[in-house]
Amino acid sequence: MVGFRVPEHQEARLLVEKLGRPIIATSANLISQPPLTRLEDLNDDLRNQVDLVLTQGEKPAGDLGSTVIKVSTNLVDVLREGVIPTEEILDFLDSLSE
Repeated sequence: MVGFRVPEHQEARLLVEKLGRPIIATSANLISQPPLTRLEDLNDDLRNQVDLVLTQGEKPAGDLGSTVIKVSTNLVDVLREGVIPTEEILDFLDSLSE
């Protein structure tokens, strides 16, 4: 499975632009885990396996993470609902088939 993300984080966008290619990275939290709001909550095992942790600082409690969807032939499965509501994604995908 491959995931694509276009971050709002300006430093992350600048880093991608300067590199001239996408960054291969993991999410800081697993699909089954709640979004992280503080760097201190980052799993030590994950922290020790990466070269760089880029953070925007502490996020407010209740801040939604990314919406994660799995798309395969004729099937869309929302693995985690986040800032983009499921309904909005499904409406967009439906509009592509019109």
